[in-house]
Amino acid sequence: MNMWLVIGAGTLIVLFFLWNRLGRASAAKVKEHLDRAALVVDVRTPQEFRGGHFPGAMNLPLDSLQNGLRKLGQKDRPIVVYCASGMRSRMARRILHSNGYINAINAGGLHAMMRHAQ
Repeated sequence: MNMWLVIGAGTLIVLFFLWNRLGRASAAKVKEHLDRAALVVDVRTPQEFRGGHFPGAMNLPLDSLQNGLRKLGQKDRPIVVYCASGMRSRMARRILHSNGYINAINAGGLHAMMRHAQ
């Protein structure tokens, strides 16, 4: 019985990580957007942002994103969103796409964002 609990828990963990990676742009796509002078938007909280962020990023927390869309400028501009792990940025990309920001991509978490920029 315990073996099935371990297998079930392991399966859930693997599924969580796979689901979390869905909707993330490839490193090449992030780099392409950055090379096109994309607006980089950090959707973490202001406290998280103060603790370290991608150089030049705008902080627009996920819970303020819908009301702050006008700060993003033209809807066709390239935008890269990131957060801590990729979960909030995935939701942010969805919000942006549903509001017509067709060139918005999800870079995932801050660490991935830093790696993609190199």
